[in-house]
Amino acid sequence: MKRRILALPRSRRSVRTTAAVAAVPAVVALTSACQVFSPVQTNVPYAPADGVPATVGLLQVSNLLLVSNGTGEAAVSGALYNSGNEPAVVQLAAQQQGGTPGPAAQVEVGPGQQLILSDKGVRLTGVTAKPGTMVPMTVQSSVGGATVVNVPVLPPERYYATLLPGGATPAEATLPSAPPSPTS
Repeated sequence: MKRRILALPRSRRSVRTTAAVAAVPAVVALTSACQVFSPVQTNVPYAPADGVPATVGLLQVSNLLLVSNGTGEAAVSGALYNSGNEPAVVQLAAQQQGGTPGPAAQVEVGPGQQLILSDKGVRLTGVTAKPGTMVPMTVQSSVGGATVVNVPVLPPERYYATLLPGGATPAEATLPSAPPSPTS
């Protein structure tokens, strides 16, 4: 006995085909709208560093942070770049608990020069903020005025271990090595 496959009438088949063809653009539109609710992260500007950036007139500040264990002394880490044609005298001061500026450190940056603060051993006293907190810091420049930025306080560990006396020893400051490869 021969089986006969029942076919749908032509009108039902064309309705399903039309519905499927009409659904394709709707599905494409809905799935491509994901970016509306979840923007591409690479389009969001950010500073890929531990510290914060700032601009004070012709002086650019990058990766500015404090290294402290909260006992009163803090090392200042970051870079200053003077894009002007004359030397810039820069004063850095962290705000104390009451909001008053603490003792300032002063450095000079030549025209067109970059200065790495940690290489110069720049220190501030009176910084009692614990690692993990943010401290308002005044950056004042002779070529551009002053600005206040909130800088992070990091512990004297790993990369920053050698910036403060009493930080981790260089052996403790190194990053852990990769685990040994399995041998058979």
